[in-house]
Amino acid sequence: MDARSCVSAALGVALGIAIPSSHAVGQGRPQRPELAGKLTACRVAGLEEDVLCGRREVYEDRTARNGRKIGLNIVVLPATTDSVLDDPLVFLAGGGVVPATRYARFLGTTMLELRRHRDIVLVDQRGTGGSNPLVCDRATLDTATSLPPDERYLAYIAACRKSLESRADVRFYTTSVAMDDLDDVRAWLGLSTLNLYAASYGTSAVTTYIRRYPSRVRTVVMHGVVPVDLPMQVDLARSAQQSLNRVFELCAADSTCNGRFPGLRADMSKVLARFDNAAASTGAAQRRNAGQPFREALNSALSSVQGIRSVPLLVHDAALGGPPPGDGPPAGPEPAPLGVRLALLCSEGLSAVDTSTINTATRATFLGEFPVRFQLRWCDGWPTAPLPPDFRAPFRSTVPALLLTGELDPITPPRYAEHLQTWFTDATALTMPFRSHADTDPCVTSMIEAFVVSGGKAPDASCLAKTPPIRFAETR
Repeated sequence: MDARSCVSAALGVALGIAIPSSHAVGQGRPQRPELAGKLTACRVAGLEEDVLCGRREVYEDRTARNGRKIGLNIVVLPATTDSVLDDPLVFLAGGGVVPATRYARFLGTTMLELRRHRDIVLVDQRGTGGSNPLVCDRATLDTATSLPPDERYLAYIAACRKSLESRADVRFYTTSVAMDDLDDVRAWLGLSTLNLYAASYGTSAVTTYIRRYPSRVRTVVMHGVVPVDLPMQVDLARSAQQSLNRVFELCAADSTCNGRFPGLRADMSKVLARFDNAAASTGAAQRRNAGQPFREALNSALSSVQGIRSVPLLVHDAALGGPPPGDGPPAGPEPAPLGVRLALLCSEGLSAVDTSTINTATRATFLGEFPVRFQLRWCDGWPTAPLPPDFRAPFRSTVPALLLTGELDPITPPRYAEHLQTWFTDATALTMPFRSHADTDPCVTSMIEAFVVSGGKAPDASCLAKTPPIRFAETR
């Protein structure tokens, strides 16, 4: 079903809810008696096949076990043969956090070998997709139009928090609680063990699940590792600068790119100097966020190979005085509902930040200290929950692990995977050339499939050496 062809389907996709199907489950494949009464046939956007959908109700406050309940949205992509193993692949999404069901088409069409004998299970994490999404309507709530942009956004966050009070207690939308949800779904579906595949934020969810339920994981794949014990939010400026430096090196080594943009480092210095000069007579707050649209556009471009292709052009144009592309608020829905993003960020990502380290950690970077200091202000007044005492503590796991990182990743650099590798007795960490944050292609998916199907054998990584160099854009 093409979501664009049906208003109801489009709405369902937007909310992470599948559309019921009148077709037989699996288009002729055997019924799954173990799932009878729990999941029903449905269709999801981008897949021309029947899948299984259902909801599992859990308490919002899992400890008290009373009060408001949440319906967790579940989509299962059934195995494509009669022989189904009892250890499906479960995908944990990134984006802090977007609906896992959004990836049904990607997983259903790229993991064909894995799907021969394994289901793929997608559960929208509480607070996102079809699981009580903590969405705030910016058009309605962002009314402080007379304030400067930064203060206006803070006012919007406060209004968002207020609007959620009647339908959620945001203290209960943390990773640890969500992983208890996932194990609840596992038990409800009658599954013994899981193969976990996670991207970005989802990798921190994976470590949380393994810590809490170590015997229920067969293999784990982490793509873009987010460590729970390192100050990632403070690190972001340095990680982005290292990514930018590497892109400059690649351009300099490419005769076409170097011929078109021979002085990129000088161009970058010129841009930053212009921001500093323009802000010299303003207050400290204005000085810290000078040139923020350009800094954010550059950082966003670094997060994917597609964006990296335009980085030299972006820097060069800025040196000539041109505006950054996409200046202004992004179109379309936010990547993740603001409510769940802040529930995770304020209780977990920012709760251990040592503010005395920010200045040193961000010095001599194009992002500077403004982003992390501004994020800390987002959390002023946001309700937070105490973390489990061992949430950040290293552990030792025997679960076979595959840790993947793009060499150009400005968000989760290779050093994070190398750090987390020491937590596992059987781990393979691969730094993938000419890739950025969670860039995925047939080489990457083939390694993931092989690793899971084999039960954790280090995959053949020879395809990485065949990755073509980045072709940089010369014009817009």
